[in-house]
Amino acid sequence: PVPLHLEWADVIELLPPAPVEGAMEGEKMAIVSRSGGTSEVQGGFWGLSGGDQLWWMDGKPGDTLVLEFEVRADGTYSVVGNFCHAADYGIHEITINGTRCGEFDFYGTGVNWRKLALGSHTLKKGKARMTVRVVGSNPKAEPKRQMFGLDYVLLEK
Repeated sequence: PVPLHLEWADVIELLPPAPVEGAMEGEKMAIVSRSGGTSEVQGGFWGLSGGDQLWWMDGKPGDTLVLEFEVRADGTYSVVGNFCHAADYGIHEITINGTRCGEFDFYGTGVNWRKLALGSHTLKKGKARMTVRVVGSNPKAEPKRQMFGLDYVLLEK
C-alpha cells in the first residue's frame, strides 16, 4: 500500500450556496394569505439561491397563495422568477399586483429549478404582491399534489 501523506491533501471547504445578488428570496417573502394546502421553507438543494425555497403543497384548483415582497424604487421592471419543476408540481397562474403574468406548468422529471420571465411591470416603491393560483396538474404528474416552489424573484430595470 501507498502511505497517506496528509500534507499533500487539499482541504476543500464546502460552503452553502450564496444568495443571488438583488434577489428577493421566496422563503423570506411574507405570506399574506393561503386559501388551502400548507407551506414551509424547504432546503437542502445546492442549486437554490441561499439554499432554500418557499414550498407550497397540496393546494386544490382555485386555491391561492399571496406573497408580499419589497420594491426598492419606483420603476418599470422585467420580473424573473426561479421556480422548482418536479413530477408532483402543478400548473399555476401567477399575477403581480393583479396583472396576469401567465399560466405555468411546473411539472418536470427529476427536481430542477428554471428561471421564467414574468413580464414587464410598472411597480411603486414599497410592497408588491405576487398571487399564485392553482389551476391543476399536468396529466403526467404523479402524485397530483399541485406543488409549487419559489426560489426567488428578481426585478431588473
